Amino acid sequence: MNDGAGILPRDTPQRAIVKKTRSAWTPETPWVGASPHLSLVARDWSGAQLLVGHLMLTDELRLNRSCRMILSRVRFVDGRIAPFAQAGFGQWRVDTDLMPIMRADVEIAAQLGGGFELTIDEHTAFALETDYTILYREQHAPEMVSGPHPWVAFLAARAVF
Repeated sequence: MNDGAGILPRDTPQRAIVKKTRSAWTPETPWVGASPHLSLVARDWSGAQLLVGHLMLTDELRLNRSCRMILSRVRFVDGRIAPFAQAGFGQWRVDTDLMPIMRADVEIAAQLGGGFELTIDEHTAFALETDYTILYREQHAPEMVSGPHPWVAFLAARAVF
């Protein structure tokens, strides 16, 4: 038998394999991620396209069609909870799927946001994203959003059976 240090004689007993055990107080993965990763995502009216890095669950299940932006995102991975912060620049409009009677005037906008993705196991995940949008315009049409700074929260969940 070879133990990496040389050949052992036949009568030498094999070493016992020590199995690492974890207590209920020590989870296998940490709760909050600490390793920063950068992503670049392009969002269109109908979805999101990954340019660099990793898509979030909120990108994959994008129901809101109000922005077309390039987003830079920093995520803290390697944990069950992956917090993130993002900043973007592009265009914003009223989502006519949610409010079909309103006009969808396109406006130049910037966006700051953040949230987290919670991974329960390889089949189940939840995500929360909040976005603060700044519209670059002087006046608002009466049928448009009342202020130039819409705040949006988006909750997503995925379960694979």
